[in-house]
Amino acid sequence: MTNNKQGGLWRNALLWVAAAFFLLSMPCIFFGLLGLVGALADVGPAENRQMGLQLFQMAAIPLGLSGLVLIAAIVVRRYRPK
Repeated sequence: MTNNKQGGLWRNALLWVAAAFFLLSMPCIFFGLLGLVGALADVGPAENRQMGLQLFQMAAIPLGLSGLVLIAAIVVRRYRPK
């Protein structure tokens, strides 16, 4: 396998991993928004807001990892041998 194909393979693998982390964070962000609106659970607005913020904190980890992996994919693409 040539270096050009290996670089493309690494880039594609990193993009898939970034997409997986991004999709993993989406339900947490969606339910976090519902919590901030007050429609997440049948409790008061303060409890809904608290649950929404906790869900946003849970979504921050995979979303941050997605960003880091995406940056790594860009670096792999940028510094491939010509």
